Amino acid sequence: MRELREDTRIAISVDGAEVQVDAGLTILSALKPEGFDLPSLCNDVRLERAGGNCGLCVVEVGDERREVKSCINPVRPAW
Repeated sequence: MRELREDTRIAISVDGAEVQVDAGLTILSALKPEGFDLPSLCNDVRLERAGGNCGLCVVEVGDERREVKSCINPVRPAW
């Protein structure tokens, strides 16, 4: 398991609020520990495989509000 240090966190904006999240994770994986409940099927232990096929976890990013799948896209400080 990788060690988390203070400098491995980045600031992002979620629904207008600034949130510190761990860098190097997908959007979905970074937001879950921060209390955000994004719907997804990829992490359901009852399913044999994942891969971003369902599109249930789509979020809008950037000023142009581009839609991306949060389970396969890395978190970034700015889009």
